[in-house]
Amino acid sequence: MGRINCKNELNYILGNPPFIGTSYQNEAQKNGMKKVFQKYNSFGMLDYVAAWYVKSAEYIQNSNIKVGFISTDSIVQGEQAGVLWNIMYKFYKIKILFGHQSFKWSNEAKGKAAVFV
Repeated sequence: MGRINCKNELNYILGNPPFIGTSYQNEAQKNGMKKVFQKYNSFGMLDYVAAWYVKSAEYIQNSNIKVGFISTDSIVQGEQAGVLWNIMYKFYKIKILFGHQSFKWSNEAKGKAAVFV
């Protein structure tokens, strides 16, 4: 049986990628980051989620697929934003089509981490 080309059948990629800061990444995650970002020569202090952004940008090239991720505001603010969005625009011409104003995410997690989305 032949492989299905999902790019011709997908309209959207939606997800809630894991946010794992640089100092919290395990060895496998750090190696994954190196692999994803090796052609860009730098990935600085990017959260693990940045790899999801770049991989999705690579995947949707030459398609009409839209991507929607739940993300913390670190993706568009501070040190990480310049590194990530330079790659996203320079290499893939990716732009944010919709973003919601940051709000505190409430959850039922033990210790209730303060996260702004």
